[in-house]
Amino acid sequence: MAPYRLLQSATLLGLLLTLPACISPGHTPEPPKLLSADALAAGQDLTLATTQRPASDHDLWWRTFQDPDLDRLLDAALDNSPSLAIASARISRAEAEANVAQANTRPGLSAMTQILRSQDSEHYKTSASESGTWHSDGQALLQGRYNLDLWGLNRALNEAAVGSLRAAEADRAVARLALSGSLVETWFALAGVLEQQAVVDQALEQRRSIYRISEQRLQSGLGTQVDVVRARGPIPLLEAEQARLQGAARVYQLRLAALAGKGPGWGEQWRPRGTDLRRSVVLPGQLPADLVGNRPDVIAQRWRVEAQAQRIGAARAAFYPNIDLLAFAGFQSFSFQNLFHHDSRTYGVGPALTLPIFDAGRLRGQYQAQQAGYAEAVANYNQVLVDALADVARYLSQLRALEGQRVKTVQGLDEAERAYDLEYLRYRQSLTDFLHVLDAQTRVLDARMQLVQLKTAAQQNHAGLLRALGGRTETDKNVTRLAETSHD
Repeated sequence: MAPYRLLQSATLLGLLLTLPACISPGHTPEPPKLLSADALAAGQDLTLATTQRPASDHDLWWRTFQDPDLDRLLDAALDNSPSLAIASARISRAEAEANVAQANTRPGLSAMTQILRSQDSEHYKTSASESGTWHSDGQALLQGRYNLDLWGLNRALNEAAVGSLRAAEADRAVARLALSGSLVETWFALAGVLEQQAVVDQALEQRRSIYRISEQRLQSGLGTQVDVVRARGPIPLLEAEQARLQGAARVYQLRLAALAGKGPGWGEQWRPRGTDLRRSVVLPGQLPADLVGNRPDVIAQRWRVEAQAQRIGAARAAFYPNIDLLAFAGFQSFSFQNLFHHDSRTYGVGPALTLPIFDAGRLRGQYQAQQAGYAEAVANYNQVLVDALADVARYLSQLRALEGQRVKTVQGLDEAERAYDLEYLRYRQSLTDFLHVLDAQTRVLDARMQLVQLKTAAQQNHAGLLRALGGRTETDKNVTRLAETSHD
């Protein structure tokens, strides 16, 4: 009898395991391919880089600028930023979801206690029982459950949750990089406005000095009223420009406060110190493609691709039998007095199998949806990678163009300053007309203002370049782990 029952069980199990042929994923299309930064044409802007590696730390990239005040600003602003708090909350949520997914891969144990006192109805009794009989039912059981996960469904869901967690961690780095980049660019914009203020202040002082000289010359009979009017005319315009720049500086201070999540008054303390207008911006050295590949947004998208690949595996595993190993042990009795008696012991163990047979296309639809999600994730990754290379090339191109403009503008400023000094000296000696002095001073003012604007643009583009490179110079450990798992 026992061999017959064994054969019967084996036949039933084999039949159940072959039933998935009734419902299958169907045709699986060729998955899309991930682009590689090395495979994309770098172009002249990237290949012109030198062989020296950038000297910025991947978390504190702004220290490249060697500005202690900027360092203090970033340290204060990044401590309690609302945008970073949002990203941290998303990490906590993803971590909790990963813990839930991991729990499904482990055995579970629960306790169940049931104590019932019931009375049978007139129409719910056996011939041997009497109407109105009271019954007692007591149970105290420990129940265990373990999913064998033969097809890897739970493992795949767990890996997908881990991938989502890693993506959330990378998203926080994206938020930190974006915030620090905005702070640095605003800092340089404020510095540029303050330097323009200094240029206008100097020009205003020169115009007032010329105005005083014109009045003295008029009183001594060496000048004319026309010279006095001409000397006084630019002063109100420069004072108006001075007021405009003060307002612009206040706007940038307010922006710094808003980016840092502080009150409006917090930004008033920040006044960047000016530097030599003639100094060039030192570009970072080597710009290998792996720096672009290690940008936080690229890393986040790569983890999303990995998570989506695991979800495809889970959707495929859902077509196959799901087998749980169940066990229980405890006490059962129809008498409360005997519930924990030695003879009331009970236990059991055995498998529980669920198998989809006909589901009107639900599983196939889920599988196809996950495949489409993978294609979307790959496309997003490829687009982010292409955009990253474009950002780097754009910033490099702009920096080189700005450097060329700076060199020519410095030459023009030197010539304008020499011309102004000569014209001013000749004017004091009554050897030239006042219009020549005014024209020479205007050229000096224009050249200095242009040089300040070029310097500000170069500093902001330098910051943008470092941000486009991900603000890092070393491979992230999660990228290394991801590369290892993707080649298994």
